[in-house]
Amino acid sequence: MNPVYETESRSSNRWVVPKTWAFGVFLALSFCGMAVAQAAVQPTPPVAPPHPPIVVPSAAPIRLTQPAPIAASPDAAVVTMAAPAPPAMKWEYKFAGNRQQLAELGKESWELVAVTQPVNGAPTFYLKRPLRDDAAADPNRGEERNSRQSELRQERIAALKAVVELGVKLATVGHFEIRDVSEARMTLLNAELDVADKESDRIALYKEALDSLKQYEELAKAAKEAARATELDKLAIKARRLEVEILLEQATMKTAKG
Repeated sequence: MNPVYETESRSSNRWVVPKTWAFGVFLALSFCGMAVAQAAVQPTPPVAPPHPPIVVPSAAPIRLTQPAPIAASPDAAVVTMAAPAPPAMKWEYKFAGNRQQLAELGKESWELVAVTQPVNGAPTFYLKRPLRDDAAADPNRGEERNSRQSELRQERIAALKAVVELGVKLATVGHFEIRDVSEARMTLLNAELDVADKESDRIALYKEALDSLKQYEELAKAAKEAARATELDKLAIKARRLEVEILLEQATMKTAKG
């Protein structure tokens, strides 16, 4: 091969590659420039303004209304019924001279309402219970009077009367304490009130017992002068007499109101 030709060929090939690379770079830069120019020429789309806030009106307050009353016809009759008044409670009263009687009286519906006790004297227990109608409250009341229980009550009253009468006789001659006679008389009054049905009968029993206690009070005065009794005995009998007077006044006022 010719050495001159080989030298020229190598020299020409050395410049072929650089020229091709430069042309590719030129084309790339041209395309980029055209894209940038086109983007600059296109107008920017307008930006939409932000939406205004949605305002929800507050709900109106709910008002509950009652329906209008129906007007009554002028021809309609108005009937007003008044409730019947409850019947007035009626009571009966009695008193006991010792505690042993309270249990038995409680079984018979008696209620303790007051207790009085004089100085150095025996206590008196006052009781009450609703007044019973013989016909309505106790249909067997009439039969009870002929029963064994009624007979026992009457027998007890008779025994107490005998004790009182004998006690007065013994107290008059100084063989019995007049104060004990007054206590026996109060027990007798209690037994008599237990079988009394009418208020008038109770008033008569109070009066009779009051007369007896006044008599015992005079006997106690005489016994004190004869040194057979003390001032304490006299005061105890007086306290019993005042108790009966109070019961008599209450019964009389009750009868007057009724």
